Amino acid sequence: MEKKILENRPISDALFLHAFMEGLAKIELNGWEEMKKISGSLPKKIFTIGRGSQNFQFRSIREKVIKIPIINCDENPSYGSALIALNANF
Repeated sequence: MEKKILENRPISDALFLHAFMEGLAKIELNGWEEMKKISGSLPKKIFTIGRGSQNFQFRSIREKVIKIPIINCDENPSYGSALIALNANF
């Protein structure tokens, strides 16, 4: 199998990873901006859960791009789903 190489990739793997995480944060920011169009406001803080939330560098990049404090929640990822189900009106 032929190995494919991305063009314009930084020489440093660390720079590449940083740019990748920044790109993800910008995608998340787009989502928050769409939510603001619908609701008229942004959250005052974001609670994050799961594996990515444990990465300090990624959380810092997200906070810098989104400009909203991000708080790590140590609960199991299913905890959020359980809270939504608990408050659902069926």
